[in-house]
Amino acid sequence: MDKGCTRAAECLLAQGKNEEAKNKLVIFRDNGAFHNIAGVSDRAVLRLGHALLALKQWDPARQAFQTVIDRYGNNNAWAVDARYGIGVAFQNQGRYDDAVNAYAEVTKMTQDDRAGRARLQSGECRAKQGKWADAGKEFQAVYYAYDIPELKFTAMLEHARVLVEEKKTDDAVKLLEKVVKEAPKDSEWAKAATERLTKIKK
Repeated sequence: MDKGCTRAAECLLAQGKNEEAKNKLVIFRDNGAFHNIAGVSDRAVLRLGHALLALKQWDPARQAFQTVIDRYGNNNAWAVDARYGIGVAFQNQGRYDDAVNAYAEVTKMTQDDRAGRARLQSGECRAKQGKWADAGKEFQAVYYAYDIPELKFTAMLEHARVLVEEKKTDDAVKLLEKVVKEAPKDSEWAKAATERLTKIKK
């Protein structure tokens, strides 16, 4: 049942059948007989967290991700993803300081694209709080360090938005023009930057 159950749950998640996936995965959280199946149990609890996020059950999702860390350790293969999931849950609850703290743990544990996503989300949290300077620092850290379009250009667009809030219009224009120049021509990033430039220059 164990690996077959998790494979079925993965398929259900891919199809957006999150409630059904959750129902298959809860056994790995709740039934002691399924807690220590090598290479299966830890990922299953992580995926339970993802299913709960998709269902917008923020606190149960956070608890599932915390279970990955508490039960399987901070050096577990999925610990970074669990920390990130905790941040997402807190962020969706409007607990921005807690979210930023969780994302900071991600950046301590890795410097791969997950750290970039964590810093991007930290910037979003600080922007929600109106902490423009802190938000800007996070966004800058992303587009200077990660040459991954999804991270780089999203961070640049978000930083431009922050600069407008800070009344630094000239800096915002320069950043948006950089997006237009460097992003793929027909990309959503280039289109968004062009639209914002038009509004700013009116």
